[in-house]
Amino acid sequence: MPPESGEPLPSWNDGPARRVILGLVARLIRRAGMEVSRQSERPAGWLRGVIALATLLAPQAAWAQGDFNLPPSGMVTNYDRVPIGQREGLEAGAYVARTDDAGAPWFNPAGLVLSEKSALNGSSNAYEVTSITLEGIGTAKGSTRFSPTGTYFGGVLGAPIVSNRNLRLGFYYAKPQSWSPSVLDGAFSVPAAGGTEAFSYSSSSGFSTIIPGIAAGYRLSERFRVGANLSFAITNMNQVQSISDRLILTGGATTGIRSFVTDGNTSQLLFGGGVQYDLSPKFTIGALMVSPGLRLGGSSKIEFQNSIFTGSGSREVTFGDEGAT
Repeated sequence: MPPESGEPLPSWNDGPARRVILGLVARLIRRAGMEVSRQSERPAGWLRGVIALATLLAPQAAWAQGDFNLPPSGMVTNYDRVPIGQREGLEAGAYVARTDDAGAPWFNPAGLVLSEKSALNGSSNAYEVTSITLEGIGTAKGSTRFSPTGTYFGGVLGAPIVSNRNLRLGFYYAKPQSWSPSVLDGAFSVPAAGGTEAFSYSSSSGFSTIIPGIAAGYRLSERFRVGANLSFAITNMNQVQSISDRLILTGGATTGIRSFVTDGNTSQLLFGGGVQYDLSPKFTIGALMVSPGLRLGGSSKIEFQNSIFTGSGSREVTFGDEGAT
């Protein structure tokens, strides 16, 4: 007889593959704990990601709920970790009142007017090495990737292009979020009680936001400056996950396969406005306001497949949505 709906595979609960997955979850939780201690101002993002990944990788709980359960995302993005810009990043982004160059279109367009001449600004000031390893039962599989966490390219149009000293124009292309870890891919074949078990797991994901825009700054007086920007934000996300487990015993074989694919993007229009005011030659205050995103469009899809095969039958569940929201 084929297994009843929601019946766990013997290999998930009893086989060595379960120890591999739970060991990986434990290591990720320890890693997240160390990262949270370094970034105590925003631990929630790390914890949400790790809890979601733990839920995905805990097959005992997943199978107990039935055939159809979409796994949560295992992504841990770099929101609020490394600000854009060299000096700006070193000062944790506290540059709204001081910005006065080609970085002003992003940090505060009011500061554009402080740039006397035309200029360009490009930065990719922070890089990270992401290493993911799946290990256990005497072997380990993993990979490493070196990538930037955020990039910026911008410019200000001043003299001699714009002759009016009270007006400056700017443009920029920013990538404040970028998460593209190495692919986690592992396969193991080990002896099991009365037979052999073969287990494989693969996961890849990507998340990024790019924001091109234009800006303008105007000097109302020698001490008071205003500015505005208009930008177009595009966010992309994709992930592919698959798990396969095959338990071969003297009385037959049981195979479980689960795959999950998501791909989506969204585009939004953003408006921003900023001011700068010189209280004294050495003391300036500034403010920047950015509107919520006005959604212009986007697309997404979800594909899910869950199959169980035994010598006496099989059960398969598939789901697809080309317009998931």
